[in-house]
Amino acid sequence: MDFFSYHPDFLTYIIAKGHSSSTATAYGGDANCFRKFLKENGLSSDVSEIDQRVIRRYIVWLKARKNKPNTMKRKLDSLSSFFNYLELEDIIVKNPMGKVERIKKQIIPRTFLREDEATRLIYVVDNWDIRNKVRNQAFFRVFLYTGLRVSEICAIDWSDIDFKNKTLAIKKAKGNKCRIVFLNDELCEHLWAYLQTRLPLINKALFFNRYNNRMRPKNANKIIRQYTRKAGIDKYLTAHILRHTFATILVQKGVDIITIRDLLDHKDVSTTQIYTHSTEDRQRDALQQLQL
Repeated sequence: MDFFSYHPDFLTYIIAKGHSSSTATAYGGDANCFRKFLKENGLSSDVSEIDQRVIRRYIVWLKARKNKPNTMKRKLDSLSSFFNYLELEDIIVKNPMGKVERIKKQIIPRTFLREDEATRLIYVVDNWDIRNKVRNQAFFRVFLYTGLRVSEICAIDWSDIDFKNKTLAIKKAKGNKCRIVFLNDELCEHLWAYLQTRLPLINKALFFNRYNNRMRPKNANKIIRQYTRKAGIDKYLTAHILRHTFATILVQKGVDIITIRDLLDHKDVSTTQIYTHSTEDRQRDALQQLQL
């Protein structure tokens, strides 16, 4: 009963349960990491011989290789899910990770743009690089006005946009589900202006690269960093940080956490609460309001 002979079926199982292909890829990488541990330590990959002692040795091995707590937690959660699957399929009697103490998730402060920095970024987008100006005006506003994941934005087709109802269908959302996102007036105007530059419409992708292929996350991050430097913002910006910025600005404007959770497509509100971080300026402002 070799561990790795069952893992491909497990990956098929989690995709059927609604997990994304990205999650399956990550779990595959975690399995390869566990394979490396077993091989280096001369341990059997027979699932019947993998017990709590093996798992604890694996944790020590991960720590010795300077894995961060959140990385270790994900690797162990991935392993536990696999053993749960084996137990469900009656391949093993008991999950060997049942009594292994779990690693607590660390809350890491998120990098984000302050509202004035986001405004400065949009100003540069609106006033630099005339050749790609209309596209980039739409490009950056999609990130900052929807909070979508970069993978979702890169997958958008023109047919997904409903200009009449000001909505966007995300057909490749996390978990392989479809959801509807609302568009504000300013974003709709810039998307419409961008559409006029693309007519007659040959490429169905909303954003594409210089080779006329659908834009990939790597291309998107390159554009974002180019404009970050031009705006004089001393932060290493990525598409995901623009997502953090979207959420943080909404929090600062008083939008309730449940609405922000739904906009970000989070399953659990605890995931959204990381955006309720305060800043020194906000703490000072709060104290100034105290007048007894």
